[in-house]
Amino acid sequence: VEMLVDWEHVTGLPDACTGPLASTSARRAAIVARLGELGGQSRAYFISLAAALGYTITITEFDAFTVGMTVGQPLNGADWQFAWRVQAPEVSVRTFEVGTGVAGDPLRDWGNDLLECAIERAKPAHTVVHFAYSS
Repeated sequence: VEMLVDWEHVTGLPDACTGPLASTSARRAAIVARLGELGGQSRAYFISLAAALGYTITITEFDAFTVGMTVGQPLNGADWQFAWRVQAPEVSVRTFEVGTGVAGDPLRDWGNDLLECAIERAKPAHTVVHFAYSS
């Protein structure tokens, strides 16, 4: 806890994606996520990026329609080969955890703004991400 402010300075936190972080555990999670960022373009990378921030997601990639595809597949245009969808719960709840949380931290924190910003910042520049939320 004593070095939290120093680690935030080193990692450039809080930033536009995190905004002001309300709890010590959220501040720690953001620092750990930033230090662990290696970059990547795989589904596994983005799923682990979301998990490090406390979100559970799935990813669907799309393809452009080509001759020879089977009946029933979507007739996506050429631009769809650069599109993918992040599926997350409508309300993502991050709960206080004994051992990582400290006095003064909220018992629950929710919202998906951090997830969207982190994915948008890390995604390959030529791709388009669609976010879908469900209960």
